Amino acid sequence: MFTVEFDNDCTEIVVMDDTAEFEDVLISLFNDYCYIEQHCNETNSYQRIMLTAEMYYKIMMAWKSTSGAYLIERENST
Repeated sequence: MFTVEFDNDCTEIVVMDDTAEFEDVLISLFNDYCYIEQHCNETNSYQRIMLTAEMYYKIMMAWKSTSGAYLIERENST
């Protein structure tokens, strides 16, 4: 299960582990960067990964890809 919420400057996605083996994952998407966070029971704190929006996009593209090396070229938005 997952949820998606839109705020003024952020989109928040929460992904829940249906088996309850792992803690929920919170993904906060901003225009130019992204946080991925998960609570760690061992340290009683959140573990955070910070990515550029482009890095997050590449992760999503990789999910659909086969083995290999890929170069994603950005389109000019003029």
